[in-house]
Amino acid sequence: MPANIFKRVWDYSTYNIPFLLFVFILILASNTITDFFFRELDNTMAMIIQFMFNIVLWGYGMQITRDRINGGKRLPKLLPKVMLSLGVKLVIVSSVYVYVQGIILDFICSPLNFQTYDLEDMLWDLPHTIHEIYTHDPASLIIFFVVGTILFYITAFFLEIAIAKLADTGSILEAFNLKSIFRSIHAWGWKKYTKEYTLILITVTILFYIGIIQFDIPVIDYVFDTFLMFLIFVTQFMGIGAVYAKMKAAEAEKLE
Repeated sequence: MPANIFKRVWDYSTYNIPFLLFVFILILASNTITDFFFRELDNTMAMIIQFMFNIVLWGYGMQITRDRINGGKRLPKLLPKVMLSLGVKLVIVSSVYVYVQGIILDFICSPLNFQTYDLEDMLWDLPHTIHEIYTHDPASLIIFFVVGTILFYITAFFLEIAIAKLADTGSILEAFNLKSIFRSIHAWGWKKYTKEYTLILITVTILFYIGIIQFDIPVIDYVFDTFLMFLIFVTQFMGIGAVYAKMKAAEAEKLE
């Protein structure tokens, strides 16, 4: 259940509250600096700075994934070199997978005159999704949602485990070892993976929509939204690690 996932994320994040506050303050500071550059500099320079911050942040997310694979119970320490290395590798791996995913999904989207399918975007941008529903015929809509969802899940499955293997081994080559990824998923079970991935997706979506709540004081509203984004961030990277840990255990059992 999403509530159980959220509880695990909350317990993991708040295990050491002073450290959580330290990490959160760093994230707030980086966001504030980025916003300042977007206001004061040209967009190109601001986007470069934002991308650099994101690489480090994604690297920390990979640390969370690695920590959870190894049974960690709290936010890991900040290791700048590891964060930078894993962040850069994640950009390389995810860029390739997302590009291939886009090509595959475009095969179903373009003929039906839909934008490239992304389940998260469709769940998070309901006005656009509703617009798509009203502007397409029922047959195209059914084909789009059914086939698009199946293709999205299959490509996302491989992407998520590729990220987990990258976090676990630090090897880009291992992240592209499709045979190894398939074997890991198969050992645990595609049905279990589908269920777990869906629950994580639902949890993230619920957290996203909690962000609709607004406060009269802008600073409080900004801090609240940033904290929710942080919980979403932890949920995603922690979820990948938790799922892959189960797959590794299942593979180990089969080898015994």
